[in-house]
Amino acid sequence: MSISDRIAAVTRARPKPAAKKVKADERRWAGRKPGLMAGLIAYHPVKPPVDCLIRDMSATGAKLEVGGSWGDSFNSAQDVPDHITLLMRLDKAEVDCEVVWRRTKQLGVRFTGAMRPLSRKLTSRNEKPAAAAVKKSAV
Repeated sequence: MSISDRIAAVTRARPKPAAKKVKADERRWAGRKPGLMAGLIAYHPVKPPVDCLIRDMSATGAKLEVGGSWGDSFNSAQDVPDHITLLMRLDKAEVDCEVVWRRTKQLGVRFTGAMRPLSRKLTSRNEKPAAAAVKKSAV
């Protein structure tokens, strides 16, 4: 058996790696990481942040869902301002974002800054602010 025959036999025997299927309309260069994580949308320095769900995330942005029946929320994606800060309680991080697309209850955001540690203290969701103040004054 000649060398060229051996090379041909080895090449035919190996299965070719499957090419990743990419949607035709996919324009992201950073891959998405699917998941479901609770988040908060901060849009005003005085008003409290509003609940959202982070449906998936990449290195450059995220897909958010608003208007759920969980806590305070926006009625639709149209109600969300163009520039927000996304707070991730689980990761204890926040990032500035710009809204790039909107659908009925979902919106896509592009990260405009780097992730950083939370700059604000978030109270427990089970504790009302007045109850927290009473506990502090009693101590």
